[in-house]
Amino acid sequence: MSVIKDIPLQEPRITSAVDITTLTKPTPEMLDKGKQLFTTTCSSCHGNEGKGDGPAGTALNPKPRNFSQVDGWKNGKTVSALYKTLQEGIAGSGMPGYDYMSAEDRIAIISHVRTLIPESPVDIPADITKLDETYKLSQGTELPGTIPVQASQKILLAANSVKKSKIEDVAKKISALKSENGLVSIAISDCGKAAASLVNNNYWVNDVMAFQTFLNSYLGKNGFNPSVVSLSKEEFSQLHSSLKNLM
Repeated sequence: MSVIKDIPLQEPRITSAVDITTLTKPTPEMLDKGKQLFTTTCSSCHGNEGKGDGPAGTALNPKPRNFSQVDGWKNGKTVSALYKTLQEGIAGSGMPGYDYMSAEDRIAIISHVRTLIPESPVDIPADITKLDETYKLSQGTELPGTIPVQASQKILLAANSVKKSKIEDVAKKISALKSENGLVSIAISDCGKAAASLVNNNYWVNDVMAFQTFLNSYLGKNGFNPSVVSLSKEEFSQLHSSLKNLM
């Protein structure tokens, strides 16, 4: 659930099938694994005890989820609801999707998170069945290969001099625009990283929703301030238009 940790380098693979009985009855081993994964992946935003007080979450608006609070859950607190959150993320917040993680690892994290939730609700069998049908947990999950954002930027820069020139040009334009556009100045913290991210992941040019997905996916590593997720729809549209014109 952290937005700062970069994604790992992984080959495309099919993960092992999940024993769906562990969804509602996690083993001690799974709980231990979930706590370790939570510490390395989620605590920087959510805090070690899940209070939403991690150091990386201070600049986020809305603030990271405090798991001890009863109200305000967008997807809910059941296993199936938490799995949806980890799979898809939450648009308009600093919570990205973690679909690159194995289903087993996500379930382990969920098992630990539920120990931090007071009176966490129990899934009915129909919910678990629907979750399994949706994500095919008991059949194994096909995961695409991933490469860290920073590593991909270095590889692309070294391999493609044309793209390197493009990135440098966009970085200069962003730097110049920051001095005259307050929204761009607030949104971008590192012109070079932002330019590399924008050029290397140019699907965001298509529309504002794609742009928002791009920001959420690499937040904390793409040269944009984490607080950019708190922009209004109109501000997102204006920022998208300004940056699109630089491309």
